[in-house]
Amino acid sequence: MPEAALADTTNEAEQRFDIPAGPLRLALLTFARQSGMQILFAPELVANRTGPGLHASCGRQVALERILAGSGFAVRRLGPDAVMIVAGSRHAAKARETATAVQGEPKRDIMVTAFKYPTILAESAADLSVMPGASLARREIRDLRELASATPSLAMSEASSGAQRLTIRGVYGRGEATVGVYYGDAPVTGPSGTTFDPGWITPDQELVDIDRIELLRGPQGTLYGASSMGGTLRIHFNRPDPAAAAAQVHTGLATTRGGGAGYNASAMLNLPLAKDRLAVRAVGYTRRIGGYIDQPLVAQENLGATDRIGGRLALEWKPGPDVTLRVSGLRQASRIDAGRFWNDEAGLYLSDVPVRMPNENTLTLGNAVLEVMTDWGMLTASGTLYRWNVTRQSDFSDVIAGQVDSPAACSRYNALPAGGTCDAAQWAAYEAYASSRLPALLYQPMHVTSANGELRFHSEALADMAVTLGLFAERRRSRVDSITALGDTASGLVLKPLDVTGFRTIHTGLDQFAVFGEASRSLTSSLTVTGGFRFFHYFREAGGEIVIPNLITGTADIAPGQFTTRENGSNYKAQLAWRPARGLLGYIQIADGFRPGGVNITPALTETERTYHADSLRSYEAGLRAHLPGPALDLQLAAYHIDWSDMIYSANSANSAFTYNTNVGDVDIDGVELGLEWKPVPGGTFSLNATWTDSRLAEN
Repeated sequence: MPEAALADTTNEAEQRFDIPAGPLRLALLTFARQSGMQILFAPELVANRTGPGLHASCGRQVALERILAGSGFAVRRLGPDAVMIVAGSRHAAKARETATAVQGEPKRDIMVTAFKYPTILAESAADLSVMPGASLARREIRDLRELASATPSLAMSEASSGAQRLTIRGVYGRGEATVGVYYGDAPVTGPSGTTFDPGWITPDQELVDIDRIELLRGPQGTLYGASSMGGTLRIHFNRPDPAAAAAQVHTGLATTRGGGAGYNASAMLNLPLAKDRLAVRAVGYTRRIGGYIDQPLVAQENLGATDRIGGRLALEWKPGPDVTLRVSGLRQASRIDAGRFWNDEAGLYLSDVPVRMPNENTLTLGNAVLEVMTDWGMLTASGTLYRWNVTRQSDFSDVIAGQVDSPAACSRYNALPAGGTCDAAQWAAYEAYASSRLPALLYQPMHVTSANGELRFHSEALADMAVTLGLFAERRRSRVDSITALGDTASGLVLKPLDVTGFRTIHTGLDQFAVFGEASRSLTSSLTVTGGFRFFHYFREAGGEIVIPNLITGTADIAPGQFTTRENGSNYKAQLAWRPARGLLGYIQIADGFRPGGVNITPALTETERTYHADSLRSYEAGLRAHLPGPALDLQLAAYHIDWSDMIYSANSANSAFTYNTNVGDVDIDGVELGLEWKPVPGGTFSLNATWTDSRLAEN
């Protein structure tokens, strides 16, 4: 937004202000609470400054002018109810209003909440990038795959089942996610499955009616905790607007070269229910992505199509100037009609797999956020409850075929005593049975439920310090039914009712609790130091039952009972930021990240292999932000080195039929990230984003 005084509000209603004389910082915070506006300012800007106080009934614009009278500060508008206090006289700001009204600096004045309180992007000492919703819509970026293609520091790998894993800065590993995904204040984690790998199933809501996406690169262990070792992705939906009604409809068609057609449609309705107090916003959408995989063995073409349908409903209520309540819910159902992969040996876009692997999932989520402004700062309480149902199917034919000549499998099938060997007749019987179980699919309905919440307090009322303190807790439960079933040789689909070869069930639980905080203090007018901490505790339990033993792969070898593991730990962050001039910011920092360990419910493991512990990393980073107003150039640069200890990764069981998690050693990662944005002409933007990453095993 242009740098200017508050908008002309001649019709603005008067209200009572009671702001005592004293420190200007406290006066601005009290004004924010009483007016219902967000006031952003650098702590060092108002350090040791005092204000005259205000005890009168007037409009917000007049009140703010009186509070700042004689201070020499100006007001930069960020939105209808958000302003930032900047250096410079009020008269100079008004003079700049006309000069900047046409071109402005909208990119630099984007408000972000990546640090869990409002800041300005250009003033944020972090390797942080923001993509506004308008930019997403113009570029037709509607899902994580398309977002990753436009953001080189965010990598995405896909499985044949359509499962997706996000990676930032080369921090890639099995187990809990290494990139935290948040929808607003709601963190979402996938089901554990049989391999205890929730990071492999990433939530992927359609990017419709988006306010902005914030991407934090590097470990965010102090503020965001577990599963943010590589970074954090925050997707902010547009909030209900109580000022005016609005509606929007969007439709589109797509073609896939050599494949099927696609389409998308979405609609949004925003309704104020009480002007400036209460509003509701509803969004609905559907989308089809055409498939392009041909599968001759089942006589199918253009497989791999994706269908999505979903919606969101949000309500925002502001009963008073210092209280805001937001309640929202979303639901999305997705389906892929077959595996999304092809084989070089078979030919371009051809799959030689004997089965089809449709996959589907449905995510239902509710979230509530309560914000209360006090004289000392903002108190925020948020709670999230979600359930995610996933049905994953994968080809298991190679695994079954690989056990046809297994002496151990033959012995199990013929119920021989330990150490017994099959004779010719027993081998013939076993081979006939194993061959009759082809083609085979792994049919796995699974779900995860999570109840999590956070309570935090942010204050800038303590001298020249800004402080954030919080508590986080989560109770997560996951279950998977893993069924090896026979597929139909004609259609490639799993036979219904299921013709079961083996059936086992795994259930897991994760309870975690954390205390966290960050504090920033101005050492000089241009130098700020920040420190952060997080103390965490988690408890994990897992167990499994064998409903029908798989005699071919040996699932009966799973140890019975319930297994547990727990761990306490801490993360720290230290940063020094330097702002020598407006438009120039540099920082150096050290930051930690971690992920919880767990328990493997896998056949034929030793007690040592049964559990794996948390892995952790420490990142050393230097960064620079620069804005050159002449050529309208914005530069962002970061260089880092990461020491990753006890990385959690995947290992194979002795018969290669199963995988499990283990700690495999240490990793070193070095990298550089560059972001460049240039506006050579009004309305035109050239942007360049590049990353270089070098990851290597350093030990074991």
